[in-house]
Amino acid sequence: MADKLRLGALDIQTNEYVSPINALKNKQYKCADCDKRVILRQGNIRVHHFAHYSETNTCSYYDHPNEAQIHKDAKLLLQKLMNDKRLLGFHWECDLCGYFHAFQGEPSFTYKEGDKAILEYRDKEGKWIADVALVNNGEVRCIVEVKNTHSTTTKRPEPWYEVDAAKFIKAIYDQYEDSKKDSKIEGCCDYANEPDYVFSVDCIRKDIIRRCYGSFCDTESWVRRIPGHSNLNEDNSCILCKKKEYDPVCDGWTGKFQNCQIRLCYDCLYQDIFIKKIREKYSTDKTQKSEPVWAKKGYIEIKEEIQEFTKEEKEILKKIAVLPTRFGSEARWEQTIACIECGRFRYSPVYFEKKYYAVCKICLGNETSESSIKSKLEKNVKSNTICLIND
Repeated sequence: MADKLRLGALDIQTNEYVSPINALKNKQYKCADCDKRVILRQGNIRVHHFAHYSETNTCSYYDHPNEAQIHKDAKLLLQKLMNDKRLLGFHWECDLCGYFHAFQGEPSFTYKEGDKAILEYRDKEGKWIADVALVNNGEVRCIVEVKNTHSTTTKRPEPWYEVDAAKFIKAIYDQYEDSKKDSKIEGCCDYANEPDYVFSVDCIRKDIIRRCYGSFCDTESWVRRIPGHSNLNEDNSCILCKKKEYDPVCDGWTGKFQNCQIRLCYDCLYQDIFIKKIREKYSTDKTQKSEPVWAKKGYIEIKEEIQEFTKEEKEILKKIAVLPTRFGSEARWEQTIACIECGRFRYSPVYFEKKYYAVCKICLGNETSESSIKSKLEKNVKSNTICLIND
């Protein structure tokens, strides 16, 4: 039973979808597929689940659900979560570095008064049908597609996300189960049932380039024009909402942001993922320039000689953190990130493809050290980066 998908049922009185984890013993439920009465099993040994009353019932919804039934249940579960205003955080792997983005723990969208999740929402012009759409006063605020056998290919309004039906159901129930287990520990609560808990969900949408902020900054030079956040500034207010107190967005140690942080709050960043006001403003405005903090302190970037690397060394470098800038002799070679192998902060970093990497020349040129570096990278020893959609 532990390996089976646990599908929900409908409350006979309200016709609302209910998961077996949150269902109540004093309520009556029916199958979401055949409409027959079902029994709720919430014992102490097996996981909570629904089952048909009669063994002669031919409906396979709870025992061996087919793809169409799994797809249906995933949509009902998603609609229920959204109508209950439960927070969802969709995440994916960066196309360049392969790591998961760091918006985990943050909702991909928030709710407004009047929001309603609607199944099979049809575009007014008949161009598309959404599995689940969050609609407010006739305006589509967000779309979530549930993959059955084929991914979504038709164009629809942003923002929209796509999930795998079976994996989505399992991910939600696993988080509920983990929360209930943790609540038995002294001092812990059933956090998954708290209104501010963010359910973590894999996004499988493939029709856009998904990059982490580090990769994003490395590939587009215009981000250097975004005003940096620094204690030396007279005005550090967010460039979009003008908020004065906030945590500024970091560039993931690529050195492409001014001061490694920009005058932008995370709330505005989430909203700007698809709107791209920042891109529109700073990718065309050539007058937005400012000296980085390290330049004001008298540090000097030194042109590096061309170095030759083996194919294996190049693959290693692609996985190592990029220095925000290289500090030379005037700064006593004190780098901002320690060498991944020897751990020293004072070293001459490796230069490759116009970037300095957090590994010293001595370590990368040593066979024993290279083997150790690869071992560390396999254990995900890497710099933190923040990811977003960048199409």
